Amino acid sequence: MCLLSIIAAGFMSVVALAERIHPLAGQIVFWSLFFGLGLFVLYSVIAYAKLPPGLVPPENSSGLEFETYLEALRARLRINPRTKGKPVETLDDIEAALHELSTEADGVIRNTASAVFLSTALMQNG
Repeated sequence: MCLLSIIAAGFMSVVALAERIHPLAGQIVFWSLFFGLGLFVLYSVIAYAKLPPGLVPPENSSGLEFETYLEALRARLRINPRTKGKPVETLDDIEAALHELSTEADGVIRNTASAVFLSTALMQNG
C-alpha cells in the first residue's frame, strides 16, 4: 500500500509539472502515464499467468508418477540457462544440476543480503 501511494505521488507530481507548462500538456502526460501504467500491469499479469506450475515431487520415488516428474524436471533443466548443455539423464546428473543451482542461488542470496545490510547501515549511520 505504501508503494502504491509513492507511485501515485510521483505520477501526480509529473502531471502537475506538465500542467504548469500548459494545461493540455498535463492532460497528455496524465493519459500517457495512465496508459503506460495500464500496459505494465497487463503485461505483468500475463507474464505471471504464463509461468509453468511448480513441480511437486511425488511421495513415492518409483513408478509412473515419479518418471513423469523426472521428465518434467529434465525438460526444465535443459532449458535453464545455467544448466543448459549439461547432462541430466540419470538421477545423479539431475541431483548434481540441482546442487549447482542451489549453490548459485545461495551466492545470490548472500550477495543481496550483504548489499541490503550495507545500504541499511549507511542510511542509519550516514
